[in-house]
Amino acid sequence: MKINIPTEEQKMQLAKMLHLALLEIRSVASEGNAELAEDIADVFHNLPKILLGCGVWDLEDFRNNLEYYEQKYDYKSNEIFTCHIAEFDSICPDINKSVNR
Repeated sequence: MKINIPTEEQKMQLAKMLHLALLEIRSVASEGNAELAEDIADVFHNLPKILLGCGVWDLEDFRNNLEYYEQKYDYKSNEIFTCHIAEFDSICPDINKSVNR
């Protein structure tokens, strides 16, 4: 299994993405949407390990999780995961190609 390790520039961009996700978690939790807050946390909780090169999670796993939750939610009314996928694809375009074979 090939582990996709981010470049230094990708790490910086993914860290910014994690920062925004944490703000989203706080926002949707304060609106009373605990399930969505939990799901955003579920997608992003392994990202620090990916950024540090620890464990078996990689960028492809992360993108697959984004897609899973995009399908779970009606992204016409909730564009959070759709926006994350677009942002991820702009940061790591080669991963998008390998996931969508």
